[in-house]
Amino acid sequence: MDSKKIGVSVAASWAWGTGFIVGMGTMQEKGLIPFLIWGVANISTLIIFGFLFRTGVLSAKLFNSKWVKAIALVLQCVIFVLNANVINNILLKVGIKEDVAYWITCGIGVVLVMCMYKKGLVASIFTDNVQMLITYLLGGLLVIMGICSGERYSIPVNVDGGIGWAVWSATILLTSPIGDMEMWQRAKADEQGKAFFIGAGVFSVYVLLIALCSNFVFTPAMNLILLGMMIAVCSATLDSVIVCFHEWNNKDWGTTVALILCVAWGVFKQMGIIELWGQIGVVRVAICVSILIAGIITYKSEKCQKM
Repeated sequence: MDSKKIGVSVAASWAWGTGFIVGMGTMQEKGLIPFLIWGVANISTLIIFGFLFRTGVLSAKLFNSKWVKAIALVLQCVIFVLNANVINNILLKVGIKEDVAYWITCGIGVVLVMCMYKKGLVASIFTDNVQMLITYLLGGLLVIMGICSGERYSIPVNVDGGIGWAVWSATILLTSPIGDMEMWQRAKADEQGKAFFIGAGVFSVYVLLIALCSNFVFTPAMNLILLGMMIAVCSATLDSVIVCFHEWNNKDWGTTVALILCVAWGVFKQMGIIELWGQIGVVRVAICVSILIAGIITYKSEKCQKM
């Protein structure tokens, strides 16, 4: 597959609607410096993962091991829940009733499951490219509307504890792709080995959009544009997660799991998005570091055998 298309798909899959919410919250509540730390880590981690896979430290052989797949698939469930929550929360923000917002979110999930069933990763990469384009067009429109509205947030440089939080967030982010099956699938498909470097460049535009949008007080009209943008962003991540479930024993079984999640995500909707993202951080870091250590050991072992 073409590295450019995969690269855009990497950025779209990594964007997460959660990323937009957490990024804006970081900028507005913790300050510019914590946001910069968060943003640089978010971009750099794609380059690091691409380098580790390209050099063989993280290999397809490691990805195919049952324990790595099992752990990664559990993490994909968490990613699904987080992004479904973002769509639901934005629907509530524009005035949709709670039960209606829940079923709309479920419906979006079911449609994505059906769309991904036949062509899997190929379909996901194609839709990711379309969704990323929509995201950037709507994001650009939000910036223009924000400039015209004239209402701005006063962004602090740094608040007490902001840098500490940002460093912890960076630790989570710098290891996260290692436990993310979406990234592994795209690394395996990237024959030219350039996708993650391209993806980092594309994703940096998303981080810039978050930074710019964080300065504005959103009007009702802007919230509607934000809804469209978040549906595009979250759908890109959700369809990538759904394709990961195809690795769960077989495609039919994985599709069944995805359909169950389309309804079951609501169990966690009372938890705050930032709170949920932070709580799984410790687990993600532990898992991803374990996979990285296993990769380094395997890499060195195979290298010694060749000598």
